[in-house]
Amino acid sequence: MRRSTILVPTLLIGLAIGGLAISQIIAAINFGGGSVSNAPWNNNSGWAGMMGQAVGPGGASSTNGNGWGNAMGSMMNGFSRQVGTVKPSSAERDMNASLQNATVDKANNSITYAGQSVKIVVLGSPMMTGADDRFVIGGLVNPTIHVPKGAQVAVELVNEDTGMPHGFEIMQARPPYAYMSMMQGGIYPGSFIAPIPAANKDQYPMATTTFTATQSGEYNYICQYPGHAAQGMYGQVLVG
Repeated sequence: MRRSTILVPTLLIGLAIGGLAISQIIAAINFGGGSVSNAPWNNNSGWAGMMGQAVGPGGASSTNGNGWGNAMGSMMNGFSRQVGTVKPSSAERDMNASLQNATVDKANNSITYAGQSVKIVVLGSPMMTGADDRFVIGGLVNPTIHVPKGAQVAVELVNEDTGMPHGFEIMQARPPYAYMSMMQGGIYPGSFIAPIPAANKDQYPMATTTFTATQSGEYNYICQYPGHAAQGMYGQVLVG
């Protein structure tokens, strides 16, 4: 990554954590506990937290009974909790396989996925394409993605950037984005990958998430690492 500023100030990260904690507490008071449905906000069932977990007074839907800890930890606990690595050749094969049931429209910079089982392979700042601080999907930079309503969607994020972590989430907030873009709105349930480490020339960090596209609408996918969405690392997702 050709960039003079790589380290994020500790103070700003601390403010982000504090702001997220406050938002979770307010959400729990306003929306109550319980498991989260397929909607980002649900007055009867609780709150799909900023980090993608259900959050309520009892830590609803958390795996360890502590929704507050999960919500804070998934963003700031090192990086994404389940990070693997892939070789460059494997990342290319995964991308090609993911496009078998998709239509790539270069003229409109869009990709339309078909069927009820969709896999989206997302490359973070692949240096060979010159797409600094951008996503590349199907050879397109920050394309608009069309997903059928009801599809089971798997997202595979591969970070090819040798100088910077990158993450992925689909959220309701629209651009322009602030430096702390993760503070700007609820995410589409399940569509969150915490930032994963920078790559080296032989191994690319990789993480995945899955969700069901039950909510029709217009959303945006972003890199939630501080400053990246503000610099243009985002694209649109249309579910329907």
